[in-house]
Amino acid sequence: MVKLKNFFHIVLYWLLPLFTQVLYSVNLYFLKAPRAILAEEERSGIMNWIRTLLWINFLGSIGAIIVYAVTRNMLSYREDFLLFAGLFAAVSGVGLLLERSIER
Repeated sequence: MVKLKNFFHIVLYWLLPLFTQVLYSVNLYFLKAPRAILAEEERSGIMNWIRTLLWINFLGSIGAIIVYAVTRNMLSYREDFLLFAGLFAAVSGVGLLLERSIER
């Protein structure tokens, strides 16, 4: 059970946010790419997909912080749990703000 818990911790708190940020970086490249490379419809489709992943990451991180605040005395958390949850929320928030400024 401990190994499975560690696996889910790695996937949820390391790989999923990293995957989201890599996809966002790729998306920024495509937004700046010439129209000959990608049609406008393809760019907006990619942007919607990345935006959805960023929102999922942001809301999940905020939810993790709220759950931590409510249950910190009842459950034992890793020492760096709050740091990573806050970091992922901040990075996703910055990504959403960048995406919004690029759209304008």
